[in-house]
Parts: sequence; structure tokens; C-alpha cells
Amino acid sequence: PSGSRPRRLVDAATAYSGRPAVLGAALGLSLVNAAVVTLGVLALGRAFGDRALSVGAYCAVVPVANIVSTLPVAPGGWGIGEAAYGFLFELLGASAAVGVAVSLAFRACQTVLGLAGGLWLFAPGRRGELERARRLVRE
Repeated sequence: PSGSRPRRLVDAATAYSGRPAVLGAALGLSLVNAAVVTLGVLALGRAFGDRALSVGAYCAVVPVANIVSTLPVAPGGWGIGEAAYGFLFELLGASAAVGVAVSLAFRACQTVLGLAGGLWLFAPGRRGELERARRLVRE
């Protein structure tokens, strides 16, 4: 299965190389997503009492910790993500406990939003969206 992934990436790059507007829109949406996630984690950090880290520090911590949490060490990155947030918060002068709390709260928010989206797909009249989502997963 992992051998097909590079091929799919090459196919996607080839398909979209002639569509700069689509690539630009995807890049723009990606940047907006990264900013919203960072601001969300910042809000969680502040809610847990963190005043040691600046906004710039959050802009550095969030992408690194989220990338580390994708390592296939534990299901869903649970544990490794919390360790990354705790380590990075402490490294930059904040409390490791606040970093772990922020990571857990962030994951809880993601889970709740994901469940809400899943419930929306099962609402009456949403059968078409559910079938399209299933086809996308199979591809």
C-alpha cells in the first residue's frame, strides 16, 4: 500500500500542474487552516493560564508539535503529541503541564467537531454526501 502513495502524489502533481488557480486556492486555504489552528491552540493556552509564550512562540510550537504527533507511534498520535507539546512548552519557558493540557484540549475539540460533522452526514437528506465521502475514502 505504501508504494502507491508516491505514485498518487506524482499523479496529483501532474493533474494540478496546469491549474495554478486551484493550487493557489489550496495553498491559501492551507495557510488559513494553519492560522486558525494556531490561534485556537493559543486561546487554549491562555485559557489554561499560559502567559510565558508569545504569539510567535505558538506559531513555532503548534506546527512542530502537530507534525510530531503524526508519527506512527501510538493510535491517533495520542501520547506522542502530548509529549511534544509538553516538551516544547517547557523548552520555551512555559509549564510542561500546560502544554499537555493544551494538547489534550485541542484533541478533544477536534474529536467533538469531527463527531458533529459525522452526525451531520447521517442527518436526513445527507445520504448523497455520505456516499461521496465513502467513494473518496476508497480512492
